[in-house]
Amino acid sequence: MRPNFLRAASRWRKIPTSRPKPSSCTNRCWNSIRPCRGAHQPGHAALQPAGICAGGKHYRHAIEVDARYALAYFDLGNVLDETGRVAEAIQTYSTALQLAPTYADAHYNLALAYEKIKEPRNALKHWRAYVKLDTTGPWAVHARNQIQRILQADGMKLIQGGKQD
Repeated sequence: MRPNFLRAASRWRKIPTSRPKPSSCTNRCWNSIRPCRGAHQPGHAALQPAGICAGGKHYRHAIEVDARYALAYFDLGNVLDETGRVAEAIQTYSTALQLAPTYADAHYNLALAYEKIKEPRNALKHWRAYVKLDTTGPWAVHARNQIQRILQADGMKLIQGGKQD
């Protein structure tokens, strides 16, 4: 069974990017994002009583301030995905990966998003990338299971170490 949540990397891993250059605007934006980003936990839709997490607005602003800020794209993708805007989330995760290609969590969430829109071949590419980047983490087992499931659905077998499973 596939978990129904996104990977919120900012809680578990150092992100291969830096905070935008300081300015009063950036600091206001960063301080607004921080509480929202901390709320992203597995299964948490980051919704506030007034509606969608205000973080979406702040992530967009952080991107305007520094278009090379991969974590802002990643977190915006989480907000978009969790609110059902999967196509936009895919574009946003892809942008995060263009900026930080070794960002394993973006590959993980992008694979989940592709599965939501029934594109297993695209999901497979990102599951494999995730497993290459995070071979022993707690989510690697899930990613390997997803790879195996997609390959079996296509009538293929996963080959490990020269032997077929």
